[in-house]
Amino acid sequence: HLDAWERAHRESDLLACGQIMLASHAGYRDDLGLGAAETDLLVDLITARGPERGFYGARTSGGGCGGSVVVFGDERMTEQLDDLAAEYAARSGETPAVLSGSSDGAEACGVHEVIL
Repeated sequence: HLDAWERAHRESDLLACGQIMLASHAGYRDDLGLGAAETDLLVDLITARGPERGFYGARTSGGGCGGSVVVFGDERMTEQLDDLAAEYAARSGETPAVLSGSSDGAEACGVHEVIL
């Protein structure tokens, strides 16, 4: 069980990591001129939900046909992914694929969980 100091420190770390992801997304879009309107929309929808709903940050990952968006959040976020996908579909006209968890390769090689 986390005491008040530990909870505040953890929240501060989560906010800082989320801001780094959002800055990375902005740099990809603004400084490099890469990305797509669809990924920008999704990052905006995630940002609007905010840390109070478990969404700390997001960024485009990969390019090509628009890329993907990696979302940084806590356990509260997972309950809202279907609603997020539905809002994105309504606003963009595109049907997103929500991938959650790890791949078979990660399972075979092991994963690292970061707990702040």
